[in-house]
Amino acid sequence: MAQDNAEPRKGTAGQRKAAARQRREQQKRQQTYVIAGVMVVVVALVIVFIAYTSRPVEITMPADIAQFEGVEAGVTDAGFFRLGSADAPVVMDDFSNFTCSHCADFHGSTLGRLIDGQIAEGTLSVVFYPVVTGDQQSLLGAQAAVCAASRTRKRSGR
Repeated sequence: MAQDNAEPRKGTAGQRKAAARQRREQQKRQQTYVIAGVMVVVVALVIVFIAYTSRPVEITMPADIAQFEGVEAGVTDAGFFRLGSADAPVVMDDFSNFTCSHCADFHGSTLGRLIDGQIAEGTLSVVFYPVVTGDQQSLLGAQAAVCAASRTRKRSGR
């Protein structure tokens, strides 16, 4: 009687092997689709991350550009911009990145107060050194700054 309750096998041994082979092939295809889907998601996340981290930071000019009027400016012997008197007793080296938001904050607020105070009085000079952090905008900004300094240096006859 136990045999009566058992479900009889359907098909021949060859048919069962073929069905098992089809199931394995279908499982392999499903695994391939899952792996491909995961890879697509990972690549999309990497692209979004790169796009987000390499977006340019907006660099703005100071609100009152007139604060630079009458302030001595020039180029160092090494070819970097200097703001303030070449004979100032204190020289501050400013290593800045053109795409860094913290550097932009410094140049937008703190530097403006220094220009109105110590730089205009001749007690402080700031030398700007562009820093490259690996992204294209940073490199182009640094190259443009050095190029502009060298052109200024050639025009001033130094």
